[in-house]
Amino acid sequence: LEPKNPGSISSTVKSVVATNKKLDFILLKLHIPLGEQFGWLKLNETPLEGRSEEVMVIQHPSGRHKSLVKKNSRVVRSYPQVIHYTSDTEVGSSGAPVFLLGENVVIALHHASGFGVNEGIAANKILDFIKPHLQR
Repeated sequence: LEPKNPGSISSTVKSVVATNKKLDFILLKLHIPLGEQFGWLKLNETPLEGRSEEVMVIQHPSGRHKSLVKKNSRVVRSYPQVIHYTSDTEVGSSGAPVFLLGENVVIALHHASGFGVNEGIAANKILDFIKPHLQR
């Protein structure tokens, strides 16, 4: 496929592998194996359990170019299924990966914002759900 914009690539969905409304995500199989070309993100396997870590959010708000948010971004609360963090995310950034700052580990997928904090679904909960669907 020819990218629409220089430096970008697109693919179509081959199939829906799994969905989970409670965890607010969908796992898709694409026609082009983008992970083989660009690499894979590592999902955190264990709960944060009260750790107050600095984080970074890589967002594409409303489909715009990539934007990194790391200034004043920190975990403020963690629960078994969700993590609350301060970050200056924008509308349309749901699904953005939330990383521990300085590490290539996704701790959450951005889910919502409000009341002065952002909320992400804990990556370890998503990983537990998708493990049976992974081919590696």
